[in-house]
Amino acid sequence: MTIGTLLSRTADAWVMTNHRTPYRIAIAAAATKHSYSFGSWCNTMMDWDEIAKPYESVRAEVLLQKSSKELIKDHNCANLIVPKKAVASPYPSPMEAILVHNRRVLVKRDDLLRLPGSNASGNKARKMLALSLISTDEFPDAVVSFGGPQSNAMVSLAAIVAAKNADIDPSSDERKRFIYYTKKLPRYLRKQPNGNLLRAKSLGMELIEMSHDEYRNIFGGPSGGSSQPPADLDPPILTNGGKSLWVPQGGAFEAAVLGIRSLAQEIVMFWEEDGEGALAVVVPSGTGTTVVLLQKEINHILNDKCLLPQIRVVAVPCVGDDEYLLRQMKSLDKVTGGNMKENIPDILRPLIGAQRKYFTFGEPHAVILDTYRNMKDRYGLHLDLIYGSPVWSIILPYLEMGDKIIDCPLSGKQIMYLHCGGLEGISSQLTRYKHKKMIMDDEVQ
Repeated sequence: MTIGTLLSRTADAWVMTNHRTPYRIAIAAAATKHSYSFGSWCNTMMDWDEIAKPYESVRAEVLLQKSSKELIKDHNCANLIVPKKAVASPYPSPMEAILVHNRRVLVKRDDLLRLPGSNASGNKARKMLALSLISTDEFPDAVVSFGGPQSNAMVSLAAIVAAKNADIDPSSDERKRFIYYTKKLPRYLRKQPNGNLLRAKSLGMELIEMSHDEYRNIFGGPSGGSSQPPADLDPPILTNGGKSLWVPQGGAFEAAVLGIRSLAQEIVMFWEEDGEGALAVVVPSGTGTTVVLLQKEINHILNDKCLLPQIRVVAVPCVGDDEYLLRQMKSLDKVTGGNMKENIPDILRPLIGAQRKYFTFGEPHAVILDTYRNMKDRYGLHLDLIYGSPVWSIILPYLEMGDKIIDCPLSGKQIMYLHCGGLEGISSQLTRYKHKKMIMDDEVQ
């Protein structure tokens, strides 16, 4: 099916909604020239506060019952306080501690989170929490997004939609759809899908490939992409004339606030009980969504408690450089009602003399591979090779220098690394290193 038969080029008008609403609305004209009726972008104002109530009440009870001492494990201690197993949301993710170059580093294990039903994990379990809480009856008829063919957000959205379809008759036209746009696949990947692409397709994802030029024209922008539905992209044609939800690349939409707010609460509560001084929360960053919303929610909590602003989020760019990420963060902060100042996280830049620049996103690199092996073998910390390992490749030179580097957002602070997950993609990532003849066959999982 071509893009032309799937979509209408009927003009539509985008209506901006307030920052508490995750939906950008499109009003599409009816089309009589097709046997199908056009769908439209979701125009119902989802009451996220109502959706969140059961979740927040359970979380409040759990957080009151658990002390932070029950949520931390020290690798230097013999007793294992927190078992290494998946933690179903909404329970707090565990905290661990490792000693790297004689410096204690806390690790917030969001990689262990799993959303009930879909089993979406890690950072996406946070971002997609509100979406997963929508009942099947109220869930959009189609979810539409775009991005790379091995995206973690892609497979998480596919899993959530598949979970909503679990109780719907396979032959029913009420089944939910997930439509995903990406650039033309490499020949080897189209011939033999693997990793997240294979998982998402097996979950029912409808993949639409575009030429590089068409993809750039529709989804590009001065900030590397837009949080709004592209003007040239109409809602998909649905047999039941239903509505579609637009989810920007990486899940960078306002509905992500709910899950990230819970993360902020867990971090602040932990630091209140067991912390002292300043805390730097280091987060791998792609679109900038998590880091901006996390800093904003932490600031709100600290202000409400009349506490000093001693918790700062430190973003490490994984897509593009520091200037790109700064544009992304300011754009998102402005859209969500910020002033592009106090909610903008600090950015960790490569240490001069070590890794002099950021890595090219998704591109195999010897330094990344060395870090992946080192963190796994020496510290027992398993990282992916797209976000986690590149970030630690930037962090490690600073830890080796101790606090000698004054002009650094990590200096003089306790470091907490947010482990965002993505481990399910390691096999396909290592396969790329194998194709580059950088590893042996037996290292591919």
